[in-house]
Amino acid sequence: MKNKIIKTTQILWRELKRIAEREINFHLIRPTYAILFLTYRCTSKCKMCAMWQRGKNANIKDELSLDEWKKCIDELATMGISTIEFFGGDALLRKDVLIPLIEYAHHKGIFTEFPTNCNLLDRETITKIIDAGLDVIWISLDGIEETHDTIRGKTGTFARVHKAITELQQIKGQRQKPKININCVISKLNLYTFEDIIPYAAEMNIDAIDFEYVGQIPLESIYKSKINGLIPTPFFIPQKDSILLNEKEARYLKKKLQQIRKISINKPRINTTKIDFLSTKNLINGQFPNKKCYICRNIVTIDPYGNVIGCLHFNNYLIGNIKQTPLHLIWRDHKHLTFIKAQTEGRIDICKFCSNGVLRNYTPFQSLQSLYYEAFKKAKK
Repeated sequence: MKNKIIKTTQILWRELKRIAEREINFHLIRPTYAILFLTYRCTSKCKMCAMWQRGKNANIKDELSLDEWKKCIDELATMGISTIEFFGGDALLRKDVLIPLIEYAHHKGIFTEFPTNCNLLDRETITKIIDAGLDVIWISLDGIEETHDTIRGKTGTFARVHKAITELQQIKGQRQKPKININCVISKLNLYTFEDIIPYAAEMNIDAIDFEYVGQIPLESIYKSKINGLIPTPFFIPQKDSILLNEKEARYLKKKLQQIRKISINKPRINTTKIDFLSTKNLINGQFPNKKCYICRNIVTIDPYGNVIGCLHFNNYLIGNIKQTPLHLIWRDHKHLTFIKAQTEGRIDICKFCSNGVLRNYTPFQSLQSLYYEAFKKAKK
């Protein structure tokens, strides 16, 4: 009992310190995290994301080279970035830069993450990313078998995920890294089957599962979000029928998550807080309680062509280009501060529908709420 109290106290102190540092960085507009889009091209056709549609028109020859990305990482390290997320599209379409960049960042002491749909994650690639020093691999999985294939828009996607996880565990062996996590997006499409992932993940020795709610930005909100006449072009937009939950479905989800939180297993760690923060009304209207935006203040987001962009969803607001101007001169320049001011004043309406905000814009109170779910409840067991 004494050891549990000591451990809980240590966790609380560490979290309070992290929250304080995060708030200081927010006010100073100091970057600590980077999202690098290696490409907008994608090998999936997801029902909740339109990136693959834009990726079809991507200018491949204009995507940054390995040397250009390395120069970028040099600057990010100088600016104090501690974590880099290599993103897409399907970043494995740029294996020529992804694997050496993981290794390059690793040798600079930067924590690296990489989300993947596993379509191109073959055995050779797995061996290389593990040897490169990747810290966390996030595997997108929204259901078992046909459910996942339907949502991701391609037959055989689940089979490729299963094969990739199997080979990841085999090649990783007793090594501590990378952590193998699953990210599951809940919507109308998998509401009654998403929990099937939990026993599957336990069987496959997955480290953690994060459940999050689908994002869907209405067209009218997009047109209400102009900055100097520029209209955002977000990825999470309605493609056909809405996949948000109705009232009955939303109440079912809340009840189901209560049951899931009572599951007593050490592995995988189950995180539902990204949805716990949401009310039933939020689930129905697709709005998120984002009080303020850390994304445009603390996260450096760079597109495949070297443009530093306002955020993931306002990715046509170009603050500057790292091929033309050093990154440290772009950050906090006039265009950047103009974007931050527009967001702070509530003039970017799409922020209300930003599902990324639940992950990246959590308030100090929400941080403590998450801590309660993940630490204190475990201490009681």
